[in-house]
Amino acid sequence: RENIIILGKKQLGFIPLFGQIFILTDNVLIDRSSRKQSMLSMQKLFNNIKDKKNSVFIFPEGTEIF
Repeated sequence: RENIIILGKKQLGFIPLFGQIFILTDNVLIDRSSRKQSMLSMQKLFNNIKDKKNSVFIFPEGTEIF
């Protein structure tokens, strides 16, 4: 069975029930407002891929610019 890690924006963690499940299942949330926190999250993700050989699913949400 293949393990999958999901990478998503920090805001996904604030969705009731979904956010709690997302966090408890060791998925990774990125705080895009803080470069340092983003890099720490990416390092956590990289280590998880390297150590456990997990696959990654990325929520490719962008920022709207008007």
